[in-house]
Amino acid sequence: MIILESLLESLRAQAAILTHQSPVEDDAWQFMMSIFELGLLLEADPSRRPAVRGVLAETARHLDEEIGIIERFAWNTRTRHETGWSEDPDQWRDLCTRRSALAFFFELYEDSPLSARLPFINQAGLDEIMRDYASHGNLLPEEIPAHMPTRHWWWWLPGAPPS
Repeated sequence: MIILESLLESLRAQAAILTHQSPVEDDAWQFMMSIFELGLLLEADPSRRPAVRGVLAETARHLDEEIGIIERFAWNTRTRHETGWSEDPDQWRDLCTRRSALAFFFELYEDSPLSARLPFINQAGLDEIMRDYASHGNLLPEEIPAHMPTRHWWWWLPGAPPS
């Protein structure tokens, strides 16, 4: 598992380089994958949540100025899977990972200075896409990342998460 301190330092550095001109598939992808890893780490060990609050507040100030990059990540997630879908299971895992990264982003920043901006990040249609492409799901249990919360139900499509 990734060491929390290293992950938080990486988040600081990645957030600092995000600008409205950042390439979504490079800078934003790296930042959002760090968010994904942080979300899983905190699911595995919720007692570490207080240790991340300061970094989230610090990065929220920068992200508030550059929220467009996160909006573009959400839009890109939606549109890249609306067109040119293939039955490649790697694309399904990619879609699940992106969806979870966005969910963790919203969860992590909901109590931060960025919280007022979160409603403006358009996620419309993402859950419908997940349901529409559910037939491409069927990930084996070992393909679902450890500590994935069942509220991220898309990982278990076309079935339901374990109860």
